[in-house]
Amino acid sequence: MTEQNLNIDLESLPDLLEMNNQAIEIITKSTAKASAAAAIPLPLVDIGGITYVQIRMVKKLAAIYGVDTESTEKLLLSTVVSSICAALISEAITSLTASTKLEKVIGESLIKASIAGIITTITGEVYTEHFAKGGNLQDINLDTYIDYAKNQLSSERFSTEALSAKMIDTVMNKFSL
Repeated sequence: MTEQNLNIDLESLPDLLEMNNQAIEIITKSTAKASAAAAIPLPLVDIGGITYVQIRMVKKLAAIYGVDTESTEKLLLSTVVSSICAALISEAITSLTASTKLEKVIGESLIKASIAGIITTITGEVYTEHFAKGGNLQDINLDTYIDYAKNQLSSERFSTEALSAKMIDTVMNKFSL
């Protein structure tokens, strides 16, 4: 790396950090909104709410990275991809709750809210990484999305212990314990 390239990289670092911080804030707020929507016990209303939140999140992330959002066909398609990831994550959470009997303690709405939160976080992170690398709504790759989800699920971040702790913290906070 030449000195000139190093200077350019160092000069752009504050902007990149600011963009990353903005993306994290958008993802965090969207995750909370999607989790709340998932807890609505009305079929299709919860799915519609989650989809709306995720589409808005991706458009906000795109704006940070200067990505055009005129053509939303691919974005709508990505919500289907999100549903595929939801099935994978739901299976993992179902296995977790069955082995620990957490389902009886926390209930179906909280499980759905947790799953929606995880999916929304992954969706936001996938798009953030994609946009940061110069990608746009038209060239996002299904394989990249699924690989990212698999890597995250196999990481310590989504280990049984981490998920259990998060769910227990959520229950304790909900009931002010």
